[in-house]
Amino acid sequence: MGLFTKLSTLSDKKWALGCGALALLLGVAIMAAGLQVIDYPIVAMRSEQVEKEYRAAGLPWVASDVDRHIPAADNASAEFLEEMESQGRSLPRSTSTLEAAMSDYDYAAARKEIDFFKDYIAKFELASRAKAIAFSKDWDQGGDVLFPEFVKFKDSVKLLSWRAEIRASEGDLEGAMTDLRTAFRLGDQIGQEPILIALLVGIGCQKTALKGVEYVGALRPNDAVWIGRIRKEIGGWQTTLNFESALQGEAYWWISIPRNLRDKEVYLDLKSFDSEETYIPRAASKLVRDGFGKGAVRRAYQTRSMEISIGIKKIRDRHKNDPTFSSREIEKYFERELTGSKKMSNSLMELLYPVIADAGYSVAKNQLGVGMTDAVLRAGEIKARTGKFPEDWKGLGLAPLIDPVTKESVKVRVKNGVFFVYLVGFNGKEEENFEQKIRLGDDVYFQFPVKRRLPLHWVGTPGNPGVPGGNLIR
Repeated sequence: MGLFTKLSTLSDKKWALGCGALALLLGVAIMAAGLQVIDYPIVAMRSEQVEKEYRAAGLPWVASDVDRHIPAADNASAEFLEEMESQGRSLPRSTSTLEAAMSDYDYAAARKEIDFFKDYIAKFELASRAKAIAFSKDWDQGGDVLFPEFVKFKDSVKLLSWRAEIRASEGDLEGAMTDLRTAFRLGDQIGQEPILIALLVGIGCQKTALKGVEYVGALRPNDAVWIGRIRKEIGGWQTTLNFESALQGEAYWWISIPRNLRDKEVYLDLKSFDSEETYIPRAASKLVRDGFGKGAVRRAYQTRSMEISIGIKKIRDRHKNDPTFSSREIEKYFERELTGSKKMSNSLMELLYPVIADAGYSVAKNQLGVGMTDAVLRAGEIKARTGKFPEDWKGLGLAPLIDPVTKESVKVRVKNGVFFVYLVGFNGKEEENFEQKIRLGDDVYFQFPVKRRLPLHWVGTPGNPGVPGGNLIR
């Protein structure tokens, strides 16, 4: 029986009470909707004051505030930059056969494959010698800014890491370490772009380079001289990736998007934000590059973005040298400010906001990466000389590294003939079977000898079963 049918059978008194309750509910709903609508102009009214606070905090207001201002003489060549920013991948062929050969430790087959990529690798080798690799982005395009170069850099670093291992297998340790040094530097260069995703790509590249160091070291696990030469090489490696710079870029991205929101993005609840049409770059002459976007909705979105950035900047200033703790505090602040609020003016920031906590921890782990790699190599060097792994930092003869979460010494363990240096992660617990890389936990570790790669197998395609040319699975 429907609601109105039920009401029609009631007495006059109950009918009046029922209609009154229904009207009250309807009124509350209309009022709530009205409050949501007027939330935009209410927030927009404080935009001028928030702008003053935002700029006084040293946060970027125009695109030139996040421009790296790299002189052309210090930058990679214009031809390289243009090629990297062009759409599409530029690898000369698939890497699947090469990856399969590396998985099987078939270095002879891998050598034949890697030679197909020598011209591609050479472009990055040359670019890495520049003081910087800085791209020209029109940050006022907001969400329409694309980063095809990130995929290309990750490809180049992977190829360099593989070639280093191939060279080392042939006895060319100097060539191997040159490749890995180049890979590590490329990570540092691409990670300087002023946005969080660039920082994470740079960290990923440097992690790949350090993993390559482990594989090269493990090729001769009983050769102390070999391992010592590797340690000497990586002793000069330093990462300069900057969490603060990345967050400055994020702050500008957060205000450039609402400044230039398209009409359908504003009025269709932002559901069209991910549509293909959204990513057609707008005419540069039509972009708003200073001040506020047109209308109360854009102004309100921009105001809330600035308020959030101001709050984050205060946390960053209190914990400038601790990206792990700072990012956790930022995450809590974000939850307080946005997750619990259903105001319409918060909807854009909820859509744009990245997972900061994991990013901060990634920066902290990356800062320890060279030191942790050096520690496991040192353990391998000692075992090659004495026949036994050291049991602690004192036995290693190295100053203990400090875990960014616990603020205690990074853990050291010898288990099943393998030496481990590891962090326990945010949960503070050592995961069972942590050496098996079970992803349910959050331990982070380096080891010597490095864990061997899992073999890859070809899965055939129709008419081409079980042979190269199909798909690879582990």
